[in-house]
Amino acid sequence: MDATNLGWSIVLVTALITYLAVIAVGVGIAIHARARAFARSRVVPLLGNPPLGTLPPMDVQSLLLEGLSEAQRLSQEALDYEREARQNAVGIVLFVGLIVWVVVFLGFALAVPFQLPNPPLSLAVLASFVSGLTVVLGSWLVYLRRSPKIRELEEDASFYRTAWMRQTPPGSATGEPRAGLEMLLRAATRSSVWREVRASRRFWHDPIAGLAMFILGYGAIFLPFLAILGAGLPWEWRAFLAALGTAFAAGEIWFVRHWIRDIQSQDDRDRRSWEQRRAAIEAELWRILSG
Repeated sequence: MDATNLGWSIVLVTALITYLAVIAVGVGIAIHARARAFARSRVVPLLGNPPLGTLPPMDVQSLLLEGLSEAQRLSQEALDYEREARQNAVGIVLFVGLIVWVVVFLGFALAVPFQLPNPPLSLAVLASFVSGLTVVLGSWLVYLRRSPKIRELEEDASFYRTAWMRQTPPGSATGEPRAGLEMLLRAATRSSVWREVRASRRFWHDPIAGLAMFILGYGAIFLPFLAILGAGLPWEWRAFLAALGTAFAAGEIWFVRHWIRDIQSQDDRDRRSWEQRRAAIEAELWRILSG
């Protein structure tokens, strides 16, 4: 079973069927393990060992192209993550608004001492007003807090996309490299901000990680709960469900810690790459300025 449309369809379908949910967990873990094994056996060697025909150390133009391309990619990733974080925050506000509607409707239905005209309609209108007000205020606060950061990242992504495109046409290498190196030095300074946004948002960005956490968390909560309430089940089955729930909880903890380590590892690689790039930029600028 591979990470294809068919494989994930089987996981989703079996996860929606109560008695086949355990199969969905097994299939999801198998897909994740096969994808991880493929990446480690096929992709990592290609990244660690340069292929035949690797070019010699970069000249100034190559340094500009590679650095501006990386700046554009990293700033765009940070922008996408921050936009998605704002969308997720608005989704949480909508969910809170739904809860407020239910609480207001049921609370007033049970607590109002006087009789309202057409109680269901009156309570629905009142609950909708309070819920709508909560959603509007909550969404306004989310946009008020997130929008300045998003505008800042939009400016970065647009600036470095334009700078990179100006370096790619034929004949662009004949210009003065100092301005491009100064832009790249600014990108090296800004890279810590982009990496911080990616490190704080990426954990919630990956749908596969979210699905795995949901399945493991669901099993860690549902199986022990079923073992406690399943008074009619033999003790062997109750012990098995409790042990399986404990295994799911351990798997959840392991997966979260492993995923966080992967994010930190990528951040460390990018940090070292930008430190090396910054040293090369400063050395080249010093050479140009010293004549």
